[in-house]
Amino acid sequence: MAVLKKVVFFSLEIIVFTVFIFNLATLFPIPYLGSIANHYTVPYVRIWLPLLFILCVISLYVSLTHKKSKWPLVNAIIASLSLMMGIYIILMIQTHVNQLGGGISFFKSYQVEDTSGISVDVKTYSSSELGDVKLNVYYKENNVKNKPVLVYIHGGGWIAGHRSSHSYYWKSFARDNYVVVSLDYDLSNKERHLSDSTEKQLTKGFAWIANNIENYGGSTERLYTTGVSAGGNLALELSYKINSGVYKWADGTRLPKITAVAVSYPVASPKAFYENSDLVKGDIAKYMVVSYLGGRPDQLPHKYAQLTPKNAISPQSPPTLLMAGQRDTLVPQEPTYHLAQVLTEKKIPNKLVIIPFTNHAYDRINGNLGSQAYLKLSKDWFKTYPEKADGHKQ
Repeated sequence: MAVLKKVVFFSLEIIVFTVFIFNLATLFPIPYLGSIANHYTVPYVRIWLPLLFILCVISLYVSLTHKKSKWPLVNAIIASLSLMMGIYIILMIQTHVNQLGGGISFFKSYQVEDTSGISVDVKTYSSSELGDVKLNVYYKENNVKNKPVLVYIHGGGWIAGHRSSHSYYWKSFARDNYVVVSLDYDLSNKERHLSDSTEKQLTKGFAWIANNIENYGGSTERLYTTGVSAGGNLALELSYKINSGVYKWADGTRLPKITAVAVSYPVASPKAFYENSDLVKGDIAKYMVVSYLGGRPDQLPHKYAQLTPKNAISPQSPPTLLMAGQRDTLVPQEPTYHLAQVLTEKKIPNKLVIIPFTNHAYDRINGNLGSQAYLKLSKDWFKTYPEKADGHKQ
């Protein structure tokens, strides 16, 4: 029995110390650990914070019932500090994001939005040597006409991902009487570099929307775009280039102009993405961007520049919402901050929301703080721009 007791106490100490280190690495950018910890702390807040509380209570109880030993007291102090750090991190995130209109709450993370009753159609919008290229249409079956249309482009470093990712978001938009179209596209790999064709392929998805979206009650008079990570890069690129006329036609159809765009943790600079020096994620970043572009920045400077959204900004660029994780160790977000500055200099309406302590894909858990922020901020952004600016209309 004594041996079992020691094992239990030792296990408690290990768990408390591990959680403490993860909190510390979330709070401060500790090399290596900082690339891992905040993937498991902030996104899983509805599990993480209660866990900290439970560990604190257990540790305090053990400390009070084993006063002769110093280790239970030390363990209780560490558990208490860990809980305080967790509360501080959540309060800081909530305070900062809510000041920018995020409307997030720890308690809302237990109230995931009901997205039932939404229809999903799967259609083919193009084909290539790799097969059919498909899209999903999320919509509510009713008699409402002229619904706004939202186009989503998935992330995955241009080498992975699927149109069904983040479907929780698109069903939420559909419940608000949007028609959401989520586009697949051919994926690159180390032998197949598709950066010359990916954007052009996706314009065919916009052509499909122009020709078919009325069947779902949608209207391209209010056409919005969104994307995450590499999909954020594509959403920005296409929004800016369609509106400026770089891409005017696809499949014999004139492309509709974009009313506004909202992206999360985008690849705002493929060059900076390649140059990521993070100990954990740096090699992954290089593999992704070289798979897409086919070479390093020093080998293909013109191509890297062509696929950098700030270089596509024009007077016709749509209002742009940028959301970024402060501690993104996969996709460096400094270029996103710079993109916001350039948009401001060019007098393009924009908003930059930096979410403290968060890493890449901070919103991957439905209903968590990042997820709440995306839905509230993007919906409000699109409501702010209910029609195309002068000169953008068809």
